[in-house]
Amino acid sequence: MRFHKKSIEELAEESKIFKAILSLSPKSHQGVYRIQTVKLAEATGLKPYNIPRILYQIQMQGEAGISYETDHESFILQVH
Repeated sequence: MRFHKKSIEELAEESKIFKAILSLSPKSHQGVYRIQTVKLAEATGLKPYNIPRILYQIQMQGEAGISYETDHESFILQVH
């Protein structure tokens, strides 16, 4: 994930998802923060399959100025 308009520290003050990203990946590598979707879901209390949808919405709103990509898209199966 990359941040263009605001720093991740600024966004972490506004949103729990960015706060979780910062806690899971406190340092960037060449401006990229790498996180696992499942760990982000656990940290935020969200379902893993909702994370890409939420990130897409944030990206399309343009307020946060983020870009992201997934290495291996997959389905999450929950068995109860």
